[in-house]
This record gives sequence, C-alpha cells and structure tokens, in this order.
Amino acid sequence: MYTKSENEKLNVAAFDHWSADIRQDVWFTASSLYAVFEVMDNKPKWVTLILD
Repeated sequence: MYTKSENEKLNVAAFDHWSADIRQDVWFTASSLYAVFEVMDNKPKWVTLILD
C-alpha cells in the first residue's frame, strides 16, 4: 500500500495476508483489507487493488 503525504513524499507499506484455502480466499481478502484499513491512522480517499 502506498500513500502520499502533504510534503509529496510517497509512504510505502507492505501487508502480506494470504490463505491456503482457496474456498475462503474472497472472504479472507476482504477481511484482511478491512484489518489493514483499521490500523491506518489516515484513511485513504480511494484504493486501487492489484491482484494476481
């Protein structure tokens, strides 16, 4: 995840959440994203997801 601060510097953070059970993959991805946003002090106005 990356965000841009007021001083135009790019802040980059990596969150590695994965599930070995493909049947729960969608639920796990959604709950992991929710967990990441909950720990962020400054919530983003928009999000771009890149999935493989």
